[in-house]
Amino acid sequence: MGDKKPSRFKKAGANKGKRIFASELSPDYDSMPPLFSLQWIQDNTKYGFSELTKEDKVSFSDAIYKRRNISWKELKQKSRHGLGF
Repeated sequence: MGDKKPSRFKKAGANKGKRIFASELSPDYDSMPPLFSLQWIQDNTKYGFSELTKEDKVSFSDAIYKRRNISWKELKQKSRHGLGF
């Protein structure tokens, strides 16, 4: 009655499998500066990058440049006009 059949499947550990290992600690993204990607910007739309004037494009690139070394935590604490979002 108390006899259990041995399982034919091995139980994996909590954070790892046969080929996949989960990290114990995830990185603290709030302490890292943002990474900017222009991959999904659409052209030829009302709000596309190609619709911006030269001055707007300069302002956009300047804003990204100013934020390049500011952590997410700092950006969240700053006001919208003080380089925050």
